[in-house]
Amino acid sequence: MGPILGPACGGWMSERASWRWTCWVPAICAAVLEIVAFFFLRETYIPTLLKWKLTRLKRNDRNNKRYTVLDLAKTSPEGHILSDLASATARPVMYLALDPALLLLSVYFSCIFGVLYLVVVTFSFVFGKGYGHSAGIVGIDLLAEGVGAMIGMFATTKLLNAIYSRQMKKEGKPYKAESRLVAGFPGALLVAIGLFIYGFTALKTHFIVVGITSVAA
Repeated sequence: MGPILGPACGGWMSERASWRWTCWVPAICAAVLEIVAFFFLRETYIPTLLKWKLTRLKRNDRNNKRYTVLDLAKTSPEGHILSDLASATARPVMYLALDPALLLLSVYFSCIFGVLYLVVVTFSFVFGKGYGHSAGIVGIDLLAEGVGAMIGMFATTKLLNAIYSRQMKKEGKPYKAESRLVAGFPGALLVAIGLFIYGFTALKTHFIVVGITSVAA
């Protein structure tokens, strides 16, 4: 919903206040959430948790011979923060290069999100210039995309759970998690059909019809 709610809110901000607030509001929200997360979210990074536990144990009995399993795995001293940053940056690229399944999924979802953003960009032209809607109303029109995304998400989840449960009962054992990827094939076809319907009705019918068809897009 982020790609939909962002432009929907940004349209009203740019119309009623200033386009600068489309930058200020996300920055303010991010700062508030960062502060809340710092004080209230629990740490989940395993090396940090082990380090804290080791420090606490050493503080209690002052036994300096204690160590963690991560200390045994170390073959070299801890690197500089820049080397850690370079390693973390290169890791996703290595995963994409060495795992064909991950690469194909990444390409698939990149195309899906690329198409989604392209459709979002056309709304300002279709509803703004074509139907004379203001920037704020165009943001409301964008909610049709969000409704379509929510319907698709819930329908796909229910369908895949039903298929998964049926396969488990049929074979008597947990089914492969990869079986859920079967939804990608009809999903890609439905995206193409939705785009065709949206493009065919845009600027040729009432804007409500275009909004309804954009749910499918």
